[in-house]
Amino acid sequence: MLERERALRNGRFCEETFTDLLAASMMPFVGRHVQIAYPDEPITGGDIDFHFLNARSAKEWIIRVQAKRLNQEQVGTRNNKFQNRMYAELLHKVKKTGKYQFRTLIADPEIVPLYAFYNHASVVRKARQESIQPEIAGVNLAFAQRIAPSLKELVAGLAGRPKRVPHNKRMMHLKAWFFGLDALFCSHGSNDPVPTPEAVAENLRAKWLSLGGVEDHPVVRKLSLDISAQTVDVLEFVRQPLQLVQGLARPVVRFVSGIEQEATVRSPQVSRLSGEHSVGLPTHCETERRLAADPGFKFDGGGGNCPVWRFSIVDGFDAIFYARGTHWEFQVAPAGEHMPTQNPLFELKSYYGPWPEAANMPMTSAMKYLELAVGVFRSTGAGMR
Repeated sequence: MLERERALRNGRFCEETFTDLLAASMMPFVGRHVQIAYPDEPITGGDIDFHFLNARSAKEWIIRVQAKRLNQEQVGTRNNKFQNRMYAELLHKVKKTGKYQFRTLIADPEIVPLYAFYNHASVVRKARQESIQPEIAGVNLAFAQRIAPSLKELVAGLAGRPKRVPHNKRMMHLKAWFFGLDALFCSHGSNDPVPTPEAVAENLRAKWLSLGGVEDHPVVRKLSLDISAQTVDVLEFVRQPLQLVQGLARPVVRFVSGIEQEATVRSPQVSRLSGEHSVGLPTHCETERRLAADPGFKFDGGGGNCPVWRFSIVDGFDAIFYARGTHWEFQVAPAGEHMPTQNPLFELKSYYGPWPEAANMPMTSAMKYLELAVGVFRSTGAGMR
């Protein structure tokens, strides 16, 4: 995707874009073991939380991942050499607080903070051709505590007299701390379909030590603590796997392991949450009235049942919601596009139930999913890019 931005007339893909895509890539797995919560407003910052919850052991670890992208090979008339490519926004200062982003990231005692470095395919190919180690991949993870010393040195250099600017944002400087996504998403030895918090903690601890980290460090202590999850209703997560949450600071993806077989739910439901509490699911008529009152939304043309479908216009874009077989889907495309389309501007798809339950979805449920999908579309800012 980073290679494709060369075709953009203006601008480039920002970190928030990659965070949105990362969360969206997990949409097909939403259900019993994977739940996603989206903020109800567009967000900035490019970070995402992964919650690994074991219902059997009542343990939970929270991993916060901050996205950073590699700069372009060519900026204006200047070509950036391979060894000089850098993560230009790594030393980001938040305008509202005046604080450096990395200091906030490593300060939270409740999370294990990581960076996700996004790299161009051409960079990955060149690194492999030259057998560069550790491996440079399309996405590399790194412990924020390993990256922080380089950023602190850079801050000190910028504040010095004379000013000194070390090359601490360069990929070749930081690659010593890189490792792969498998540390999070490949839970070795687990019979669960998703990673358990215990497996993730052990994987990350092993990575930390293999990269020269010491046992007596806050990162290891966080991963070694007997962290218990707060009292949670796991079944509530299963029943509401896709949520739009008022005031949520960043997207949250929750992986729930240790669910007993009797905890099955016939089909997932959708809720709109305020903070941590459900404000109740509206009826079909209430939801439809609320959508009709939205100045940026308009029902457009017909609709039907078996399969369920409904056309609409969202913020000037054509949209369609339809449900058939086992899934429901929501697509947004530029006005005039034949819908559904093979090349949507935005697409949201989720499992509903065994075939052919989706085709027989009650209009009450369809309107709730439609309202949620419109909210997710707006929260990602897809229509503004």
